[in-house]
Amino acid sequence: MCYEICKFRGSVGASVRGIEQRVPDGARWERNSAQKRNWMKPSFWRFAPALGYMALLYYLSAQSSVSLPSRLSDKLVHLVAYTPLGLFWIYGLAGRVSWRWTQILALLFTALYGLSDEWHQSFVPGRVSEAGDVLADGLGGVAAVVLANFWNVWMKRRRKNKPQTPNNGAS
Repeated sequence: MCYEICKFRGSVGASVRGIEQRVPDGARWERNSAQKRNWMKPSFWRFAPALGYMALLYYLSAQSSVSLPSRLSDKLVHLVAYTPLGLFWIYGLAGRVSWRWTQILALLFTALYGLSDEWHQSFVPGRVSEAGDVLADGLGGVAAVVLANFWNVWMKRRRKNKPQTPNNGAS
């Protein structure tokens, strides 16, 4: 059973699955401060960059015409645009699940969003949905995973090669 600690008028009571227990008439029911801020946990805000970037990609894909330089490949633009999304997913997922699952989920979420974005583009006048764009979006997720792995290796080597500081004469 799920119990949560609740306070009313200085004494502590319990509620089962969010159902308030009977309290004396006139008693004020309040949750402790940790429960009030539960939705604002720092871990929730780690997903804000990914969600904000997804909103930006949605806005850009809703435009009926996007002008690109003629020498730039559309697939390259997709790859470059979806790599940060993969990195943002890695940032949000890191520390919540194992590193392997962080990579898998970031790649999966990036590719699925790319697929849904191409489906969305099929309804926008003047835009065309292509399977090659979905592939490029997925490759952007792969590029993000590769970049994150390079970053981790580089940081581990940097920490390993960091000179040891003396422990101030303590033996």
